[in-house]
Amino acid sequence: MGKALSLLLFLLSTSVGLEDFFFLTPKQTNVIVGRAVFLECGTHNDGYTLTFVYAAPPGYSVSSQTLNEDIAGGGRKINTTFIVTKELNTTTVRCLAIGSTYEETNPAVIYAYELPDGTRNNRVCQLANYTFVTWDPIFAPPGIGLTFRITDNMGLNSVTSDLHHSFSYTKENYFDYKASVTVIVNATAANQIGYSNSTNISKTLNGTIPLTVEYRCDDNGGNWTFVFHTKLDHLNINECSINNETLKDAMIVSCNEEQCVNNSGKVSITKNEINSTNSLPAKRKYNHTLCFNYLGRLIISQLLETSTHDIQDIEYLSQNDTTSLCLRFHLIDHCEIQSIHLHVERGSELLPFNVMVPNKIFEWCASTIPATSSNNNGNWSLFACDGPGHICTNPAVVLENIMLNINIATTHNTIATTYTTHTITRSLSHATSIVSFSSPSPSSTLSSTINLTVPVIVPVIVAGFIVLVITMLAVIVVVCAKSSKKERSKQTTKDPNKQQKIQTTVHI
Repeated sequence: MGKALSLLLFLLSTSVGLEDFFFLTPKQTNVIVGRAVFLECGTHNDGYTLTFVYAAPPGYSVSSQTLNEDIAGGGRKINTTFIVTKELNTTTVRCLAIGSTYEETNPAVIYAYELPDGTRNNRVCQLANYTFVTWDPIFAPPGIGLTFRITDNMGLNSVTSDLHHSFSYTKENYFDYKASVTVIVNATAANQIGYSNSTNISKTLNGTIPLTVEYRCDDNGGNWTFVFHTKLDHLNINECSINNETLKDAMIVSCNEEQCVNNSGKVSITKNEINSTNSLPAKRKYNHTLCFNYLGRLIISQLLETSTHDIQDIEYLSQNDTTSLCLRFHLIDHCEIQSIHLHVERGSELLPFNVMVPNKIFEWCASTIPATSSNNNGNWSLFACDGPGHICTNPAVVLENIMLNINIATTHNTIATTYTTHTITRSLSHATSIVSFSSPSPSSTLSSTINLTVPVIVPVIVAGFIVLVITMLAVIVVVCAKSSKKERSKQTTKDPNKQQKIQTTVHI
């Protein structure tokens, strides 16, 4: 019994002594292939010879030179340095102490990490003014840190640890966009940093967000129903789909001259498609903005202009004849309107017209306006309103800089006018047009007479709409940023008999 107890105490004392025998031991570490690894081993015990023992993968061996050093006060220390090749991955190292006893350290593993060639499956896309770059994951064992440096031909130089990066530019589209991604490898334990080859990306980017708008009058005639649809092909799997990320917090912000309305509660999102339905009062002009969140970025589209007036657009046709006023009217298909009031004005001079409506797209001319002296010839503004009236205070369409030679002081009891309906096959001519219309019924011609009395001078001040675009954008940003997620709503069922479909591309 006594001998057994003595043996146990000896073993315990020996075990405790082994913990403090080495004050330096080889450490498990990750080393970049082609770089040197530095190992140390040391003991304060005299009379021992130290050496490293390697266990390399089959067929390979470690070639190194060991340096010995005596320690002041007793003991010995050794160190070695050798180049790690990829074949030496998982090599183990132990330190042996041979003297009055035989001691050895626990094996330390050397992992050889090979620098990647670069990133793979690089994708880049643009949403509004945000550009997103992404790539496939790269394996890195514990102890190896990976970061990615992105540069481009727009001045970007950024480093991220994510597998994607997004950044904002003011430029809308990039026809010759070039970027480069470099992997930065950090082997912390070995105090090493390595750089992969750069992966170059070259692509034509287009941040355009296509917005399809369908709208119709409600049965009571007091409101219009808007149905917005957006499909972002930018985010399909072949372009820039990142971590199966989907669109979030989508809304349509509709602003008129008085207020902005957020309809986030009537928006549904399916993958990369957004559908939104909103009811808005008639006889207004609106700027609609699509907002949504993607990868933490608030994407805000450019303003999309729409109108809930029956008159959607007017073309001025008689540019080369200042003695006549010829117009082409475009009316919405689903609402019935019997007449249109319009007037032209220059300062305090005003000339009103009431126009009967024969069809949804027609031409109208007041062709007997007499020529007068040159001092009456000049730029006039035209205001057109839904329905009859004397002056137009809530214009559906305003045309500026119309050259007319009008004798405003002369009274004309009758002005002959000609109405023409025909197929429109080209885009609207003036720059302010915001919609394209489908072809109407076949051409037909009607004649009628309009009674018109022209006052000598009618002093009228017509209040116009002044839309401050910068202020409106600021309001929209605040509304978008503060809105939270809402329940998805079902996509509104479309009635082909009551709808007019308008394809509008908003360039961001």
